[in-house]
Amino acid sequence: MASAPATFPSSTNWSVAAEPPSGKAVVLNQITVAPDSALLWNGSRVTDAQVLSYAKIVAQLQPGPVTALVLRPGVTDERRGALISLLNDAGICTVNHPCTLVENWAAEVAINPPPPPPAPPAG
Repeated sequence: MASAPATFPSSTNWSVAAEPPSGKAVVLNQITVAPDSALLWNGSRVTDAQVLSYAKIVAQLQPGPVTALVLRPGVTDERRGALISLLNDAGICTVNHPCTLVENWAAEVAINPPPPPPAPPAG
């Protein structure tokens, strides 16, 4: 379980909050480590490589959305640090792209079902 305070490079734009920001007030991407250790991007299961890829795309948006990294109880310091580094490496947590860390979030997290496969080509 994460116990040491999170540290962030001074060149990044991170804050710490008790709960995720409301998507009603801002454009929000939520990256969550679910109770079963699944990694989620806005409720859909993803890999670390996918988070890095998506974050690099989001980093290009001007102005950028808020990104919330929501960690469930039991996430280790090492996992937290790896995810913070991954987002920083993608260039997503900058002046125009604020990031918020929420730790030990015990509320329900919606997990979206995988999308259906694409339809076969017509013809």
